[in-house]
Formats: sequence, C-alpha cells, structure tokens
Amino acid sequence: MATPASDGGSRTAAISRAPEGGGDGGDPSGGGGQLRVRRRSPAQRLRQGLAPRSAACSTYAEDIDAVTTARRPWLMAPAVNIRNVDCHAAETLVNVATCTAYEWAARVAAQKCADARGLGDSAAESRLRPVAPTIRAAGAIAALYHCSGQSTYKHREKLRRLDLISVAALATAWAHATGARTSGLSTVCFAAYAAVHQPMAVTMVQGTRAHLALFRRASRPGPNFKRRRAAFKTGTATAAVAAGTFMSEDKFPDTPYIHAAWHLLSAAAIAQLLTVCAE
Repeated sequence: MATPASDGGSRTAAISRAPEGGGDGGDPSGGGGQLRVRRRSPAQRLRQGLAPRSAACSTYAEDIDAVTTARRPWLMAPAVNIRNVDCHAAETLVNVATCTAYEWAARVAAQKCADARGLGDSAAESRLRPVAPTIRAAGAIAALYHCSGQSTYKHREKLRRLDLISVAALATAWAHATGARTSGLSTVCFAAYAAVHQPMAVTMVQGTRAHLALFRRASRPGPNFKRRRAAFKTGTATAAVAAGTFMSEDKFPDTPYIHAAWHLLSAAAIAQLLTVCAE
C-alpha cells in the first residue's frame, strides 16, 4: 500500500508491512507487522521514469511541489519550478510546434518597427526595436526547454530557469515598447537582478505596467482611435484567457496540451496589442 507522507516537502512514501513473529495479528503466524517507510527524492523518482502520462502523472504533479525548495506565494516561487508538461511524445511535439507562433508575433513586431521607421517616427522605432529579437529569443528557449524531455532532469531544470528569465526579459522589453516609464539606473539594475531570481514576479509587474500604458494609449483621442480601442479590447481579452490557461496547468495536471494553448494565445495577444504600441 502506498500513502503520501509529508515532512517539510511533498514526498511519497512506499509503506509496507513485514510479517514478524509474536502477537495476535491477522497473519497466519499470529504476528502483527512492522511498519517500514521507504522514501525517494524527486530526482530519483524522475530518473526512474515516474513522469510519463497518464499512469504516473499525478506523481509528477507531486514532484512539482517537492522541487519547489521554499513555500512561497505563486508569484514568488523559485525559477526551478518545473511544470507538468511534456509528459509524452505527442504533447512534446505539439508544444515545440506551437513555439513557432512566437516567430509570427516577432515578424509582426518587426513590421511595426519598420512602419515607424518609414513614417519617420524615431521614438516609436526606438521603443519597438527590442521587441522582435526578444520574442524570438523567448520562443527559441521555450522550444529547447520542451525538447529537453523528462529524463534529463538536470538540464531541464536549467532550461526552465532560462525560459522564465527570457519571459521576464520579454515583459520588460514589452513595457518599454508601450512607453511605460522607467526611472533611474538603480531601478533597471534591480529589475535585472529580480528577473534572474524571481522572474515570475518581474513578469507580472512589468506586464501590469505595460497594460496600464497601453490603456492610456488606447484611450488617447486622435487618428485611428476606434482602431486602437478595438485592438486593445481584443488583445486584453486574449491576454486574460492566455493567463488563465497558464495558471490552469497546475490545477489540471492530467489534461494535455494546455501549455500549447498558452503559446498560441500569448503570441496572439502580443500581435494584437502591437497595434496599440505602434500608434
């Protein structure tokens, strides 16, 4: 019989009873039984192949908690938190394939930057220039992470950290593109340090700053006001669904392809909101 046990972290324990002599137990020898607990670390269980879906996927979901080295709020979780994705070959293939959606979003960003250059709007060109390469880098790193597989835990952990850092860098470049104010070199240095150690928190903060700046741009009267307003509403709705999809991964660990939907929705939200950035 296997039952969960907790001693500071989420670990499973294999519990069995070994017969022993003496006593009035229910076994033929009349013995009671000795409780033996065998514990395995998350890394050991991953190496033994307990990650693949669907029979042992719940075990891997428990490993997510074990890998999290400190009990912190979701936004402050360590960057080594490995999500419950790529549990079989088909899911890995779909996750890698949907990373190409970021290349499409990067081309939209590059086109908006070229349009601003053609119109002689040097300010908009300067704001939009870092967006396309940052999107491409985030998409490439995400594809590498999904290609790493569940068996290479050590490499996968490092790639997951790099993946989250690239998303934080993209959120920072996105905030700059929207015109969100950034004051002082100390703020930039602090954001860079935080992006390495707490990338999820940086992504949320920069994403919020960017969205507020987009709201101000979309509400500004002038040429193409209706177009900007419509793009902002559509992009906001898509981004909200994307965020909900991302957060639902841990809530529904046995449901495949949720992460692939996050790729598509987040890329679509970026492409839609670029219309507001460029005007």
